[in-house]
Amino acid sequence: MLNELAPDRSKILRRLFPGTPLFGVNAEQINDYLARISQPSVVLMNPPFSASPKINSRNSQATPRHINSALQRLADGGRLVTITANWFSPNNPTWRETFFKWQEKARVLMSVGVNGKVYSKHGTQIDTRITVVDDALDNVTVAAQGEENAIKFRRGWFLGDGTGAGKGRQCAGIILDNWCQGRRKAIWVSKSSAFIEDARRDWCALSGAEKDIIDLSSIKLGDSIPFTEGILFCTYSTLRSQKNGKSRLKQIVEWAGKDFEGAIAFDECHAMGNAMAQEGTLGLVSASQQGIVGLRLQNALPQARVVYVSATGATKVSNLSYANRLGLWQTGDFPFTSREDFVESIEGGGIAAMEVVARDLKALGLYLARSLSFEGVEY
Repeated sequence: MLNELAPDRSKILRRLFPGTPLFGVNAEQINDYLARISQPSVVLMNPPFSASPKINSRNSQATPRHINSALQRLADGGRLVTITANWFSPNNPTWRETFFKWQEKARVLMSVGVNGKVYSKHGTQIDTRITVVDDALDNVTVAAQGEENAIKFRRGWFLGDGTGAGKGRQCAGIILDNWCQGRRKAIWVSKSSAFIEDARRDWCALSGAEKDIIDLSSIKLGDSIPFTEGILFCTYSTLRSQKNGKSRLKQIVEWAGKDFEGAIAFDECHAMGNAMAQEGTLGLVSASQQGIVGLRLQNALPQARVVYVSATGATKVSNLSYANRLGLWQTGDFPFTSREDFVESIEGGGIAAMEVVARDLKALGLYLARSLSFEGVEY
């Protein structure tokens, strides 16, 4: 079903969606206007930023009223996606309570600002915001909300040792520890296909078998992975590959299973840097595909034991935008309400702020960074 007040846009919608019911009501009360049998499972809306019909003055309540009415009409388990002005944000103290109230009956999955410059060729540069709200609370989320400082996913860990300290051997050790506890599926993601030999060397050095390392690139895209146990090795470029509706990500998740609790080692994890769009010197820089697919893998397997591995992980803020398992935002351990809030705040603080983040992560036992000693070395 469709709803549009403006006559010109209504005509366009009729041409684009012939035969689809089209209403012309003030959507601030759309839940009251529609018949009870009409319950959409998905709502896509772009409410007025600050205007209401027959009201000449600015009405800042227009946006939340539209969304509230739509949420009341949304079917159980449905999803609402809305495009609003950027100021309608959970980070804005004026609207924070509104978002909190929504959390009582729904779940705000994300709220991301969009730089207005992306619309410049269309004649406007108004900053906007995309917010996604789900109307069904699953048991995992409800349980997590009942615990202080609880998070939705299993907490991860960052290994930031310097060159030569044996990060690969430690990855193998973490996987072996899980292997011995019965979790005999693991995922090892690295930067280059050549590193599979290093993975085999490190695994075999701990008495593992070479055949335990499974090269994902040797399995055809779209085929099921024919192993009931093993260490699935792939590169970041392989992880993001897809063709004809088939993707490596889906292939991996189906092999691991939704209840996967094994280890995922993101070796050279800085390759997933820039996992969110950012403002660059020449305008808005899109998020990297490697960063996005890395986040999707983590989200698809919420109980996985995630290990981030990089010697340069804490040198740049964007290099942590993919590390949602560290709990740097939205957990209460750190004063950041979102990934965007974290990146913006830390970038403003410079190197000193990054050092504070690294210090606090170490204090929480979430980050370890050691380097080889050169004591006694002479040139």
